[in-house]
Amino acid sequence: MMEAGVPIADIVLSGDWKSVTMPVRYGQQYTASKTGMAKVR
Repeated sequence: MMEAGVPIADIVLSGDWKSVTMPVRYGQQYTASKTGMAKVR
């Protein structure tokens, strides 16, 4: 969803999360997998 540009508030609501902590964590993992050293491997 983050990749598609869905706002974080909408992701929190659709995931039934109480805070933005988990969607942000997942977003960071996604970003890390698409940049930096991930491109070298």
